[in-house]
Amino acid sequence: MMKTLHSIIFASVFAVVSLAEGARMWTDVDGTRFEGTFVRELLGRIQVRDTEDKLRMIPVEKLSNADLNYLQHKIVPEVDITVRKKSRQKPEMEWTISGDKTTLYTCQITLEKKSDMDSKAKLTAELYFIADEEDGDNYILIEHATKQFVFPEGKNSQIEWVVNDIPIRRYFAGWAVAAAKWRGGTYLGYIVTVLDPQGEIVDYKTDLGNEDWMSDVPTTVRKLRKLAYEGRGSVYSRHFTKNIEKAKLPRIEWHYRSNFL
Repeated sequence: MMKTLHSIIFASVFAVVSLAEGARMWTDVDGTRFEGTFVRELLGRIQVRDTEDKLRMIPVEKLSNADLNYLQHKIVPEVDITVRKKSRQKPEMEWTISGDKTTLYTCQITLEKKSDMDSKAKLTAELYFIADEEDGDNYILIEHATKQFVFPEGKNSQIEWVVNDIPIRRYFAGWAVAAAKWRGGTYLGYIVTVLDPQGEIVDYKTDLGNEDWMSDVPTTVRKLRKLAYEGRGSVYSRHFTKNIEKAKLPRIEWHYRSNFL
């Protein structure tokens, strides 16, 4: 009973501490100081919730230097993500094997700050480019690219990021032409994330919404990031299952020797 009571008290104290997390001292328009937690920026004003659960509005131009510095460095602005992709076939050479096709994709990513205030927070963008296995039930992490950035000064400033020539190869493989099968992959989709200075996802965009393994995006991204670093030497090391677990790539079927030989 005593152990249960201690657990309840600990949980209650932890909840109170959690509620207070992120609170700081602010300066109101009349110069008074109060404790509160940042909520959001809205129409040129900052919303702060004080300890009495009341929302206070402070115009951006009325912010103290300390408050402005805190918001610019510690608060990540809302980000609008736009992804445009295009593709082209890699030219075939004299030595290109018949049926060997490689499609090169280019991703143009625009990150726009949806805020009137300047932001000096150091952010990171990630691109995960994924293919469907041609022969198999798994997937391939074709590309994992990252970009660190700080938004330029000005309202609705933008960052342009281009990742060129992401290859997805599709080819015939087999020991006999008649038994050859398609290998490689076909385009499935992308995930673009924006991370805060602590590495937490603050926004993302994807065209993989119909995949079951995208139901929990933060968990999926963490597993893909781990797969990318462990298999960064080769795309063949980045095949994965729907549970985002590393998978073996499909193998060419061998001619098995019979018991009579």
